Amino acid sequence: MDEKTIISLNKIIAPSEIKRLEQVHHYIHRLSPNHTIITGIYCIHKAVDKNIKKHYFDYTIIFSDGLACYIQIFGNNLPSKIHRVVSITESVYIMQESEILYVEAMGGHTIWHCMNTTIESTVSLKNAVIRLSDNFVRVHRGYTVNKKMIASIQRCSVSMINGDVIPIPYKKYVNVRRLLLAE
Repeated sequence: MDEKTIISLNKIIAPSEIKRLEQVHHYIHRLSPNHTIITGIYCIHKAVDKNIKKHYFDYTIIFSDGLACYIQIFGNNLPSKIHRVVSITESVYIMQESEILYVEAMGGHTIWHCMNTTIESTVSLKNAVIRLSDNFVRVHRGYTVNKKMIASIQRCSVSMINGDVIPIPYKKYVNVRRLLLAE
């Protein structure tokens, strides 16, 4: 970090105010044996009067041949549920969980259907679902939906707010409907 970055961080949080540094989560994506992208979120617990205030910092570090060739830090009080999706073209998408409509399995890949984009990644649906919150329900072997983005539930299908219709297996409909309507 250069001196200007350190000065701007010190204006947000003086080193003497830091009570705890917590790694919220991180993701490591190896592009090749010599190239790696690491992204994540740190939370700094800052003492304000007699209270503790949390500041979230999102970071991206790109390593090439063992050296950090790019470092980016954003400190804008990010919410804790941020997902990083690496597409099959190796683009990194950072999105809030509230932007995700549903996640679909497509062979060994996963398609992330979001409010403004669709992203195909090489992560399996099984591994993608592990990172999602309880707002997501597996309605079908190939689909997991964000129950906050549902427009309506019909017999054996669910309609999303963007108009997409996701099938629900006939034998699982009653249980899936109960999960979708649960608070």
